[in-house]
Amino acid sequence: MFGMDNINHIKLTKIYFLLIPFFIILLNGKLSSSIPSDSIDYYEQNINKFPTNLKIDILTDLSQYYSKIDTKKATNFLYQVLNYSVQSKDTLKIIKSEFRIGFIFQLNLSTIQHSIDSARTHYFNALINLDGKENLDYRFKTYLQLGDLYRDVNPQSAQVYYEKALKIAEDINYDYDYLLFLSQRIAFLNLKLNRYQKVILHSLKVVELYSIMNLEKEKISYLNYIGNSYFQMGKYEKALNYYFQELELRRKYNINPLNDDFLDQLAKVYTAMGQFDKALDYHRRALSIFENQKNLDSKSKKSIIAQYYLKIGLVYYMKNNYNKSLDYYNQALDLIGNANDEASLKGKSIIYNNMALNYKSLGSVEKSLDIIKKSEAIINKIGLDNYEFYTLTSFSEIYSKLNKFEEAEKYLLKAIEIAKKEENSNDEKNSIYLLYELYKKFNRFESALNTYQNFKNMSDSLINLEMTDKLVEFQTVYEMEKRNQENEALKTANRLQREKAELERQSFILTSLFSLLVIVVLMVLFYFRKRATNVLVVSNITIEGQNARLLELNENLRKSESTLRHSNTTKDKFISIIAHDLKNPMHSIGFSADLMLNYFDNLNDDKKKDHLKGIYKTSNHAYDLLENLLHWAMAQSKSMNYEPDDINVGEIIKDVVDLSFGSAENKNVGIINNINTPYKVYADRNMIETVVRNLLSNSIKFSNENGTIELSFYIVNEYAIIEIKDNGIGIPEKSLEKLFKIEEQISTPGTMKESGTGLGLLLCKEFVNINRGDIWVESIYGQGATFKFTVPMNKNAKFVSKEEIQQTLKGLN
Repeated sequence: MFGMDNINHIKLTKIYFLLIPFFIILLNGKLSSSIPSDSIDYYEQNINKFPTNLKIDILTDLSQYYSKIDTKKATNFLYQVLNYSVQSKDTLKIIKSEFRIGFIFQLNLSTIQHSIDSARTHYFNALINLDGKENLDYRFKTYLQLGDLYRDVNPQSAQVYYEKALKIAEDINYDYDYLLFLSQRIAFLNLKLNRYQKVILHSLKVVELYSIMNLEKEKISYLNYIGNSYFQMGKYEKALNYYFQELELRRKYNINPLNDDFLDQLAKVYTAMGQFDKALDYHRRALSIFENQKNLDSKSKKSIIAQYYLKIGLVYYMKNNYNKSLDYYNQALDLIGNANDEASLKGKSIIYNNMALNYKSLGSVEKSLDIIKKSEAIINKIGLDNYEFYTLTSFSEIYSKLNKFEEAEKYLLKAIEIAKKEENSNDEKNSIYLLYELYKKFNRFESALNTYQNFKNMSDSLINLEMTDKLVEFQTVYEMEKRNQENEALKTANRLQREKAELERQSFILTSLFSLLVIVVLMVLFYFRKRATNVLVVSNITIEGQNARLLELNENLRKSESTLRHSNTTKDKFISIIAHDLKNPMHSIGFSADLMLNYFDNLNDDKKKDHLKGIYKTSNHAYDLLENLLHWAMAQSKSMNYEPDDINVGEIIKDVVDLSFGSAENKNVGIINNINTPYKVYADRNMIETVVRNLLSNSIKFSNENGTIELSFYIVNEYAIIEIKDNGIGIPEKSLEKLFKIEEQISTPGTMKESGTGLGLLLCKEFVNINRGDIWVESIYGQGATFKFTVPMNKNAKFVSKEEIQQTLKGLN
């Protein structure tokens, strides 16, 4: 493939990376010391003689002087500045000090142990002290430095911080230069991470900025970025569109418009699209341009021309023109000649393998086997370790087509080993799948099943990694928000402490004044004594008011902490369900379907029915889980519409019971519906239907075979009570109080090992509460459970408590 490094994009990006100090200077002011070098010793020895404000400036200058020659001294000076700033409670100076300490650690990554962690810690401390939209320049600068800090060790985190910096730059209209170099950096990092969609997004931003800045010629590299990314994503038409835009600019500015590499890349796109004639045309034009070059030695030139012949021969093979393909392969061999260097020998072995495929397609099996032996002799000479991953998988494919199982297996196993060594998970996964296909083709069914299981496990791991990637930005934002909330809590606590101290001071002053006034009153007139008493009364009222305000602030802080804890628990529950409970049924459906697809003829009718029943049952379970998950998420985000009306609850219950008979019959469970009267209640129809469906499904799940479920209806004052009672396994007493709490992880398998998440009961409680009702459960372990919930029967119904209802129902029994 035409590599992205054939355009000067990497060089250009590196130039922008080198501009970091320049931008930091613009944002931070001077980075060099203003103290003359011959006065450094004097200031160091006499630092304590200066007043604090001047001392801070001198310490800052000393740290800047030593930042590149003695890191330890530089950081010690800045820690002193930080201490003075904390003592004076000067937030801006604290922020600057934390940032400067982080920056010095970052400047000396190669000389100080754990400097990355130290730099990160101080940058985070700077961010914690930044309030909301204030000091956006420092927030921007800190995100920029965090991105640069992580760029080489964790590109994933780096691009998150760069994107935060870019968002600030866009929001407050920074110069285009800032927007440009950040967009370029993000595009470059996403290229390293193979996130082609983001490469496209930020490359388009770069192209747009170059248009605004009238730098049209600079677009060329990033149009190539976009074209290559679309090529990698398999969107060939879009890739061609951007390649031709790049070509227009190359022609306009006469920048090597039709070079051989560019034409060769177009040929590869057309080959991937199956337009082989166009591919051949571009390959030949690229070859013609290359042949006219005069700046290469003869040996290098012959080697590259041989590569072009190999590509052209491959296109003819894909066109089923095997003789023409063989002509080009033979020309490639002639150019390589008797060269014995490693690269030439590898090239010969690849050509021999491709020729063997042609002879096999022509029906010349003997000739094919003779040619493949020549390739094997070369491979044995230079060793498999000298071959690239894709060459080895290609060899395996060729041997598979020649029905040589052992050789095909050998090359694939070596390819897997190389992929593991290079830590390329996608290549490893793809080569394991090719090995599964190989075992299946040669009827090695046991090996095929084991290999397929390895493939599925690795696919699941990669899916989890992709989910982790998608959550990284969320997690980073969450941690930052958590730090900000903790900081706000700390600020509130400090403010309360200061107010308390101020109250105590005022109280002391008032008490002293009162004592003085008492002495004066005793010495002079009754009038002054009465006036002093009035002052005391007013003062006490003021103190009581301030104490009440203090209690109110404490209560607000406690509520904020509770809300944050609930939000975190809700988020954890949501991620747990997505990552585990929803993944498992999808994996089970895929695995069963794949077995049916690949081993249909080897399975008897009973096995086929079993797999189909499993797919049907699991898909229903996944659908129910998704529906509950959607309703619960909407309820948590307050986006679900609450539309109460006068509804026939008897009709709703009958519909739910009718729909549940199928799952009940599977366990031979009888359902007795005692609600035959068209009772009216005032509630949201969809929510009540969801509650009844979940409770009935829950009863079926925990009922024994041949069990019974009974639905009943009662009225207490102006409230309806709906009761669903089963004689199943019941609920342990210690679990009763936990059922409706999100922070408690209750998930028990049913009597036939049915799985669950506990989400259904949480949803029931949420919906019943929205409809001004209550829900509870009564159970004796081993004897079944009874779920009851209440709803009002009219719009103005007065709420009836659970205790009042239980007392009334007890009287009925």
